[in-house]
Amino acid sequence: MNLTKLIKITPVLLSAVLFYQCSSEKAENTDKKPAEVPAEVKMAYIDSDSLYTNYNFAKDVNEASQRSQSKLESARQQKAAEIQRFAASMEQKYKNNQYLTEQSFNADQQKLQQMQADAERYMVNLQNTLGTEMGQSTKQLQDSINKCVKEYAKEHNISVVLDKSQTWYVNNIPNITNDIVKILNTRYTKVAESK
Repeated sequence: MNLTKLIKITPVLLSAVLFYQCSSEKAENTDKKPAEVPAEVKMAYIDSDSLYTNYNFAKDVNEASQRSQSKLESARQQKAAEIQRFAASMEQKYKNNQYLTEQSFNADQQKLQQMQADAERYMVNLQNTLGTEMGQSTKQLQDSINKCVKEYAKEHNISVVLDKSQTWYVNNIPNITNDIVKILNTRYTKVAESK
Protein backbone atom coordinates (compact mmCIF):
# COMPACT_ATOMS: atom_id res chain seq x y z
CA MET A 1 0.00 0.00 0.00
CA ASN A 2 2.87 2.42 0.76
CA LEU A 3 4.33 1.80 -2.68
CA THR A 4 1.09 2.86 -4.33
CA LYS A 5 0.99 6.10 -2.34
CA LEU A 6 4.61 6.80 -3.24
CA ILE A 7 3.90 6.28 -6.94
CA LYS A 8 0.91 8.65 -6.77
CA ILE A 9 2.81 11.36 -4.85
CA THR A 10 6.03 11.26 -6.97
CA PRO A 11 4.70 13.41 -9.87
CA VAL A 12 3.48 16.04 -7.39
CA LEU A 13 6.86 16.18 -5.64
CA LEU A 14 8.72 16.30 -8.96
CA SER A 15 6.55 19.19 -10.15
CA ALA A 16 7.20 21.12 -6.95
CA VAL A 17 10.97 20.67 -7.22
CA LEU A 18 11.00 21.75 -10.88
CA PHE A 19 8.81 24.77 -10.12
CA TYR A 20 11.19 25.83 -7.32
CA GLN A 21 14.26 25.45 -9.56
CA CYS A 22 12.69 27.44 -12.39
CA SER A 23 11.60 30.26 -10.11
CA SER A 24 15.05 30.47 -8.44
CA GLU A 25 16.79 30.53 -11.86
CA LYS A 26 14.51 33.38 -12.96
CA ALA A 27 15.37 35.28 -9.79
CA GLU A 28 19.09 34.80 -10.43
CA ASN A 29 18.78 35.85 -14.08
CA THR A 30 16.89 39.05 -13.22
CA ASP A 31 19.79 40.13 -10.99
CA LYS A 32 22.28 39.97 -13.86
CA LYS A 33 22.44 42.58 -16.57
CA PRO A 34 22.49 41.31 -20.14
CA ALA A 35 25.92 41.29 -21.76
CA GLU A 36 26.64 44.43 -23.69
CA VAL A 37 27.79 43.63 -27.19
CA PRO A 38 29.63 46.46 -28.90
CA ALA A 39 28.00 47.75 -32.06
CA GLU A 40 31.34 47.46 -33.87
CA VAL A 41 34.29 45.22 -33.13
CA LYS A 42 37.62 46.29 -34.59
CA MET A 43 39.61 43.27 -35.81
CA ALA A 44 42.97 42.57 -37.44
CA TYR A 45 44.95 39.50 -38.34
CA ILE A 46 48.52 38.27 -38.30
CA ASP A 47 50.06 35.86 -40.77
CA SER A 48 52.00 33.72 -38.29
CA ASP A 49 54.04 32.00 -41.01
CA SER A 50 55.32 35.36 -42.20
CA LEU A 51 55.86 36.53 -38.62
CA TYR A 52 58.02 33.50 -37.73
CA THR A 53 59.92 33.83 -41.00
CA ASN A 54 60.76 37.52 -40.47
CA TYR A 55 61.07 37.88 -36.69
CA ASN A 56 64.79 37.69 -35.87
CA PHE A 57 64.26 35.97 -32.51
CA ALA A 58 62.13 33.29 -34.20
CA LYS A 59 64.90 32.78 -36.76
CA ASP A 60 67.45 32.41 -33.94
CA VAL A 61 65.23 29.93 -32.07
CA ASN A 62 64.81 27.91 -35.26
CA GLU A 63 68.58 27.91 -35.87
CA ALA A 64 69.20 26.88 -32.25
CA SER A 65 66.72 24.03 -32.69
CA GLN A 66 68.56 22.84 -35.78
CA ARG A 67 71.91 23.07 -33.95
CA SER A 68 70.45 21.05 -31.07
CA GLN A 69 69.22 18.35 -33.44
CA SER A 70 72.62 18.29 -35.12
CA LYS A 71 74.42 18.08 -31.76
CA LEU A 72 72.14 15.24 -30.68
CA GLU A 73 72.69 13.31 -33.91
CA SER A 74 76.45 13.89 -33.76
CA ALA A 75 76.60 12.64 -30.15
CA ARG A 76 74.52 9.58 -31.08
CA GLN A 77 76.84 8.75 -33.97
CA GLN A 78 79.96 9.28 -31.81
CA LYS A 79 78.69 6.98 -29.05
CA ALA A 80 77.60 4.35 -31.59
CA ALA A 81 81.04 4.48 -33.26
CA GLU A 82 82.84 4.03 -29.92
CA ILE A 83 80.71 1.02 -29.08
CA GLN A 84 81.11 -0.43 -32.57
CA ARG A 85 84.92 -0.03 -32.42
CA PHE A 86 85.11 -1.80 -29.07
CA ALA A 87 82.79 -4.60 -30.24
CA ALA A 88 84.91 -5.02 -33.40
CA SER A 89 88.12 -5.21 -31.33
CA MET A 90 86.47 -7.83 -29.10
CA GLU A 91 85.50 -9.86 -32.14
CA GLN A 92 89.02 -9.58 -33.54
CA LYS A 93 90.52 -10.70 -30.22
CA TYR A 94 88.12 -13.64 -30.11
CA LYS A 95 88.91 -14.72 -33.68
CA ASN A 96 92.66 -14.48 -33.03
CA ASN A 97 92.37 -16.40 -29.75
CA GLN A 98 93.76 -13.46 -27.78
CA TYR A 99 91.45 -14.08 -24.83
CA LEU A 100 93.59 -16.21 -22.60
CA THR A 101 90.86 -16.76 -20.03
CA GLU A 102 87.09 -16.75 -19.96
CA GLN A 103 87.27 -14.02 -17.29
CA SER A 104 89.05 -11.62 -19.65
CA PHE A 105 86.38 -12.24 -22.32
CA ASN A 106 83.60 -11.74 -19.74
CA ALA A 107 85.26 -8.53 -18.51
CA ASP A 108 85.28 -7.11 -22.04
CA GLN A 109 81.68 -8.20 -22.53
CA GLN A 110 80.68 -6.41 -19.31
CA LYS A 111 82.62 -3.34 -20.44
CA LEU A 112 80.69 -3.38 -23.74
CA GLN A 113 77.37 -3.60 -21.91
CA GLN A 114 78.44 -0.78 -19.59
CA MET A 115 79.42 1.37 -22.59
CA GLN A 116 75.98 0.77 -24.12
CA ALA A 117 74.20 1.65 -20.87
CA ASP A 118 76.37 4.78 -20.39
CA ALA A 119 75.74 5.88 -23.97
CA GLU A 120 72.00 5.44 -23.56
CA ARG A 121 72.01 7.40 -20.28
CA TYR A 122 74.15 10.14 -21.85
CA MET A 123 71.80 10.44 -24.82
CA VAL A 124 68.70 10.65 -22.62
CA ASN A 125 70.32 13.36 -20.47
CA LEU A 126 71.49 15.30 -23.51
CA GLN A 127 68.06 15.07 -25.14
CA ASN A 128 66.38 16.25 -21.92
CA THR A 129 68.82 19.16 -21.52
CA LEU A 130 68.42 20.30 -25.13
CA GLY A 131 64.65 19.83 -24.91
CA THR A 132 64.47 22.00 -21.79
CA GLU A 133 66.57 24.72 -23.44
CA MET A 134 64.38 24.69 -26.53
CA GLY A 135 61.23 24.74 -24.42
CA GLN A 136 62.47 27.84 -22.60
CA SER A 137 63.40 29.57 -25.85
CA THR A 138 60.04 28.74 -27.41
CA LYS A 139 58.22 30.05 -24.35
CA GLN A 140 60.24 33.31 -24.45
CA LEU A 141 59.47 33.63 -28.16
CA GLN A 142 55.74 33.11 -27.62
CA ASP A 143 55.69 35.48 -24.64
CA SER A 144 57.41 38.24 -26.63
CA ILE A 145 54.90 37.88 -29.48
CA ASN A 146 51.88 37.77 -27.16
CA LYS A 147 53.03 40.85 -25.25
CA CYS A 148 53.66 42.81 -28.44
CA VAL A 149 50.31 41.86 -29.99
CA LYS A 150 48.42 42.81 -26.81
CA GLU A 151 50.18 46.17 -26.56
CA TYR A 152 49.63 46.89 -30.25
CA ALA A 153 45.95 45.92 -30.05
CA LYS A 154 45.41 48.09 -26.99
CA GLU A 155 47.22 51.07 -28.55
CA HIS A 156 45.22 50.79 -31.79
CA ASN A 157 41.91 49.99 -30.08
CA ILE A 158 41.68 46.54 -31.69
CA SER A 159 39.34 44.10 -29.94
CA VAL A 160 40.28 40.89 -31.77
CA VAL A 161 43.54 39.79 -33.43
CA LEU A 162 43.23 36.60 -35.48
CA ASP A 163 45.92 34.20 -36.62
CA LYS A 164 45.46 33.74 -40.37
CA SER A 165 46.61 30.11 -40.21
CA GLN A 166 43.81 29.37 -37.71
CA THR A 167 41.10 31.11 -39.73
CA TRP A 168 39.25 29.80 -42.75
CA TYR A 169 38.51 33.12 -44.37
CA VAL A 170 39.76 36.68 -43.84
CA ASN A 171 38.36 39.55 -45.88
CA ASN A 172 38.44 43.32 -45.37
CA ILE A 173 40.36 42.94 -42.13
CA PRO A 174 43.73 44.69 -41.80
CA ASN A 175 46.90 42.59 -41.83
CA ILE A 176 49.15 43.89 -39.02
CA THR A 177 51.92 41.32 -39.49
CA ASN A 178 54.52 43.77 -40.81
CA ASP A 179 53.83 46.25 -37.99
CA ILE A 180 54.24 43.51 -35.37
CA VAL A 181 57.43 42.14 -36.97
CA LYS A 182 58.90 45.65 -37.13
CA ILE A 183 58.18 46.28 -33.43
CA LEU A 184 59.48 42.85 -32.38
CA ASN A 185 62.72 43.21 -34.36
CA THR A 186 63.27 46.68 -32.92
CA ARG A 187 62.93 45.28 -29.39
CA TYR A 188 65.02 42.16 -29.95
CA THR A 189 68.68 42.12 -29.03
CA LYS A 190 70.48 38.92 -29.93
CA VAL A 191 72.21 37.23 -27.00
CA ALA A 192 75.70 35.94 -27.67
CA GLU A 193 75.80 32.17 -28.03
CA SER A 194 77.43 30.17 -25.27
CA LYS A 195 79.59 27.28 -26.44
